[in-house]
Amino acid sequence: MQPKEHQPSALVFDLDDTLYQRRDPYLAAFHACFGERPEIPEDALFRKSRLIGNEEYERRIRGEIDMRQMEIARTARTLTLFGITVSDEEALTFERTYAAFLEKVRLRPAMIQILDLAKSQGRVLGILTNGPTARQLRKIEALGLSRWFSRDHILISQEAGASKPDPAIFRMMETRCGLDPAGTVLVGDGEETDILGAKAAGWRAVLLVQPFLPQNPADTAADLVAVEEAGLLALLQAEKI
Repeated sequence: MQPKEHQPSALVFDLDDTLYQRRDPYLAAFHACFGERPEIPEDALFRKSRLIGNEEYERRIRGEIDMRQMEIARTARTLTLFGITVSDEEALTFERTYAAFLEKVRLRPAMIQILDLAKSQGRVLGILTNGPTARQLRKIEALGLSRWFSRDHILISQEAGASKPDPAIFRMMETRCGLDPAGTVLVGDGEETDILGAKAAGWRAVLLVQPFLPQNPADTAADLVAVEEAGLLALLQAEKI
C-alpha cells in the first residue's frame, strides 16, 4: 500500500469506534441507568451491544424498523442477555443517556498523533460515517475534529441518503473531496460497512482492531490490519499507507 512519490494517499476515517471509542461512554451510561453490576463482564456487555446494534441497524436500513424501534431493540436485546429486562421507556432513557455521554467524548493522545502526522504528510483527510447528521456532528464538534477535517470533507449517511457499504456513498465522498479511488484509503473498524464497502468502491482499506470490539482480523478483506491506534501510527510512520 505504498503511495506514489509526491502523491500521498487520501485518508478517510470512519467515526464511531475508529476516531474515538464508544466503550467508555456506553459503560458510563449503563452505570448511570442501572447501577454498578460487578457480576456483568463489561467488555462482554459492550461487545454484545455492538453485535446486536449492527444487526438492528441493518434492519433499519432495510426499512423494517424506524429509529425509535431500533434503539429500543438494540438496548433491550443486549440487556436481556445479561439478565436485565427493560421497558421501552427504560430502553429509550438509556439511549438518551448514552447519547449525552457520547457528546462528551475526547480524542485519545495516539489519535491526535495520527491526525497530526497525516496532516503533516500532506494527505487529504475525510470522515465518512453512518448515522443521524445532527448527532454525528455533535460528536465531531466535541472531539475537536475541525482541527483536521473541514466540514466539506465530512459526509454523514443521513445527509447523503445512502449508508456504508453502499457504493453510492463512497462515490459521493469522492466527488465531495476530489478523491482518486485508487489513491484513497479508508480506516475503519467495521468489516461489512467499512472494509467491504471500501473495497467494493475500489478504495484500499485498513482495519483498525480494538480488543473490545467483535472483530475477526484473521478473516478480513482489508489490505492491512492495524492493532489499536499504536499500530495505525506505525503504518503511517513507515509510509505503508
